[in-house]
Amino acid sequence: MLFLSLDWVKLMLNLLRFSCFVFAVCLLFVLACSSEENNKNLTPKNRVNSEQYSNFNETKSKAKKELAAYKSEYSKIDSLINDKYSGFNNHYRISKGENSFFTRLDYKQVQFYADLSDLIYVKKYKEFDDVVRELELKLKDDNYKEYELLSTLERNFGKNSKELSAIFLYNESINHLIVVFKGTVTMADWLKNISFKNYSGLDPSESLKAIDGSSLNIHEGFARAYIEGLSSAFLYKFDDFFINRYTVPADSTLPLRITTTGHSLGGALALILANDLPRLLIGVGKFFDDSQVLIETITFGAPRVYDAQSSRIVEQALAGAHNIIRIVNEGDPVPDMPSKTLLGGADIGTPIYIPYSGFVKNPLQHMMGKYAKESAHVFKKIKQDALKAREVKDKIIELKAELGDKSENLFDKVDEREKLKMLLDKNKSRLMLTRRVLKMVRDEHFHLPLSDLKEFEREEKLLIENNKKLLSELGRLSN
Repeated sequence: MLFLSLDWVKLMLNLLRFSCFVFAVCLLFVLACSSEENNKNLTPKNRVNSEQYSNFNETKSKAKKELAAYKSEYSKIDSLINDKYSGFNNHYRISKGENSFFTRLDYKQVQFYADLSDLIYVKKYKEFDDVVRELELKLKDDNYKEYELLSTLERNFGKNSKELSAIFLYNESINHLIVVFKGTVTMADWLKNISFKNYSGLDPSESLKAIDGSSLNIHEGFARAYIEGLSSAFLYKFDDFFINRYTVPADSTLPLRITTTGHSLGGALALILANDLPRLLIGVGKFFDDSQVLIETITFGAPRVYDAQSSRIVEQALAGAHNIIRIVNEGDPVPDMPSKTLLGGADIGTPIYIPYSGFVKNPLQHMMGKYAKESAHVFKKIKQDALKAREVKDKIIELKAELGDKSENLFDKVDEREKLKMLLDKNKSRLMLTRRVLKMVRDEHFHLPLSDLKEFEREEKLLIENNKKLLSELGRLSN
């Protein structure tokens, strides 16, 4: 009876195992059929979603790899920020959305300005009228044919005969006015005519002051060359152009560009004029911002004109260092004059360094022909590097946004700071201009309708408030 019971239990267990096996097989079969049926019934929309999900993962993986590659490239760029010959140097950092002379300029235009600064050294004839005729013939070359020679300036530089000092060119089709200054012909002339002590003489028209009318420390030789040799003659011809010739283009998106350029002492005068232009424009009734008038300067082998504090004020007046391009041959002794330590000279704007392999500065490196030969290709490489750095930054920002990566890059704060500085420089430039207008009205140099005067006063207050906010934001980012 016991054995019968055991056999019975074994039989039941075997039946249970067999039932479980059959059940499992049936379940798998049902699931397989169900999956196949689901696939058959999958809508096109669901199929697309499935494919999109797969593509998203693939895209995300690709973006991560791309981001890693760009970050690696940026680390190489970052290692060159102190290399003065590299376009990755801090001097050439381009802010997001920046519109400056540096961003607008290309190497062909650099060559154009260098050629003009070389062209003005007409040495073949002694009589002034012959010099002008020779210059007019040269300007008929294809490189300059779009530009009309408006007028010339002459000065007496301690000699009995007149000497060509500057030329005015205008291209109406692109609304571009160029003033090219001539430097002294020889190093002996340069040293003889320049004094490096700060100017303390009369400045009746306030042509040497900052836009807002505040004083600048400017070296005497350059100040005298500008006031005595140029200011009155230039003012007459400048006024004549704007009053009798210039008309605002029908295309409102085409601002007037005024470029000042020159070599050696001519470069120093070009910088002084750039600082003086807002005053001159106000004098002919041109109240402007950078959507109407762009003031830009490019110099070759120019000496230092201002001390450190005044250099910063002039940079702000011209809406930032990138609106002043200073080409410097490392072998040229003139751009190092006056000395920073002994005489308080200071560099200004954005320097473009031409490498020099010698151990001692050589006056022959100061020749304009040397600058005309080398400036453009040096600028080309620097600009390519600067644009590459901006491109890499923008790509990193774009990829991080795509991946939802909110981690901070090393350059994030720097980038934001540079953008705020650019806005601050523009605001300060506009504030200086507004204050100059108000000062000239109060000093009765010209009259403004009461409504316009009130508008300028309101703008002054608004700009002061905006500058405070920008400074506060810069302070926050610096912490």
